[in-house]
Amino acid sequence: VAGYSARQAQRHGSRLLKQKAVRQAIERASTALVERIGIDPARVLREIGRIAFADPRAFCGADGRMKRLGDVDPDALAALSSLRIHECRGARHVTARMFNKLPALRLLFRHFGLS
Repeated sequence: VAGYSARQAQRHGSRLLKQKAVRQAIERASTALVERIGIDPARVLREIGRIAFADPRAFCGADGRMKRLGDVDPDALAALSSLRIHECRGARHVTARMFNKLPALRLLFRHFGLS
């Protein structure tokens, strides 16, 4: 929205990013945003790690039955992408889906320069 056409935006953006003042302004804005929302790189890595190394067995007890949500490790809960609880004919059915581990592992691999 800087007044450039969609066709010319990339060229102008690339040129502007070479200017020290523009890079500094972007860095200040990014830092302010991170501080305002409370997200830092270490937290992002922790969350990616929680997904990448989640073990679905954390949701089951020694008897093979699902644990109560309050008894599940918070790291395992963070790896849930969805949880559906519904009742059918008096029985409670729980469907839990976890985030795909592969993209999280790829992100960690790339972050640590392993690929």
